[in-house]
Amino acid sequence: MIEPGRSASAHWSDRPEGGGRFALWLIRTIALRGGRGLARLILYPVTGYFYLRRAHEREASRAFLTRVWGRPARPREVLRHLHAYAATTLDRVFLLTDRHRPFEVRIDGLDALRDRLDPRRGILLLGAHVGSFEVLRALPHGAAIWTCASCSTRARRRR
Repeated sequence: MIEPGRSASAHWSDRPEGGGRFALWLIRTIALRGGRGLARLILYPVTGYFYLRRAHEREASRAFLTRVWGRPARPREVLRHLHAYAATTLDRVFLLTDRHRPFEVRIDGLDALRDRLDPRRGILLLGAHVGSFEVLRALPHGAAIWTCASCSTRARRRR
């Protein structure tokens, strides 16, 4: 078990993928051909797989939730956390293929953001795996907001 306050890994990118190329292709194909509802149903066995077979991810989730709540995380809470991560990842399939219709996207503060834009300066928006910057693709085409995503460029080791 990973102790609260200790790192689950030296770096997340050192972890091998949970599935393989075929598993990723399969869930993407099911999502794009069968729809979001069908793909979300498949997330339950996927979550179960990660909970039962991927101890490192399970314990990292448990350690994180224990730090957040100040008490030991329950198995059900860890399952919900892993499922939320899987659902966010699945949603990226639809957002990256410009299929935002299944989502209710509400944009608050766009006018305030535009008011702060200055042609000589930019605004730095930070995000993490608690959501998806790909949802910015759902902005109206006339929004006049330019975005640039950045990610780790460390080469992944194939195992």
